[in-house]
Amino acid sequence: MNDGRNRWQDRNSGRKPDSENDFPANPDRDTYTSPLHLTIVVVTESTFTEEKAYAYVTRKEAESRELLVFEHPNPEGGVQIPKGGIEDGESPREAVVREVKEESGLTEFESIQSLTTDVWEHHEKPKSYRRHFFHLIAEESRDQWRHTVTGDGEDEGVVYDYFWILPGSISLAREMDDYVNQILL
Repeated sequence: MNDGRNRWQDRNSGRKPDSENDFPANPDRDTYTSPLHLTIVVVTESTFTEEKAYAYVTRKEAESRELLVFEHPNPEGGVQIPKGGIEDGESPREAVVREVKEESGLTEFESIQSLTTDVWEHHEKPKSYRRHFFHLIAEESRDQWRHTVTGDGEDEGVVYDYFWILPGSISLAREMDDYVNQILL
């Protein structure tokens, strides 16, 4: 009979549970048997990772490097750069070109350069984004314009007001400016 001194000791292995082995292998849902022979089901919120392509679009003919941004119509959306989800079978490079076309109307780019990829944890939802950042150089003479988003995404039909800023002059929403210094090199 157990006198309580080792009441958490695993009766089969003789080991005392530790933080690494106390929990099931699958963090989303798993089961294990407690020392009292109760079946425990562990369910945790999983983090879903969504693939996204982000575009730092700059103008070719500007006196100084200018970054294309828009102010989201939802005030909580802040100032953003063109970006969006990567569709099945699409490369990040193909996605960034499609997203810039759908969200801004720009269709011609002198160059498209991959900058970096990271994983950004959403601060309010159990999801993260694998963010693929690109630098695109466009020939665009307009200083500002309005564009209605095309495509079949959640922003279809939304109107964005585009304008150019000096990189780093304002903070972008959701840390979209994390790598803006790379386009200044």
